Amino acid sequence: MKRNSHLSLIQSNKEQNIRRYYQAVDAHDLDTIYSLFSDDIVYERAGSPVIAGIIEFKKFYESERQILIGQHTLLDVIADDHGVAVRGIFNGQLKNGRNVSTKFSDIFIMSGDKVQQRYTFFDGTEV
Repeated sequence: MKRNSHLSLIQSNKEQNIRRYYQAVDAHDLDTIYSLFSDDIVYERAGSPVIAGIIEFKKFYESERQILIGQHTLLDVIADDHGVAVRGIFNGQLKNGRNVSTKFSDIFIMSGDKVQQRYTFFDGTEV
């Protein structure tokens, strides 16, 4: 396999995993979400404390995340051999009943097929 073909396959796998992540989030499929992240995940969300390690990551998704339901629409997904960058729009409802619509950007740094670092930015709406 040529180097460029190999890199394209790696990038494609990373992109597919990140697309699966958003589908799992929207379906509230926690097992799939957790399977895509490394045990030493570091997750930084603008305006929030850093989430470090899979235990804190699970705690966030199981009890701290403010979103009740919603749908991610991915506008751009760009992958290279190090990770994936995403730009999109989220529409949903928070646990307090408020409806939200916000633009977001995510950067995923990967180790193999697992997300090792994630950085999330919103357009000012806290979700």
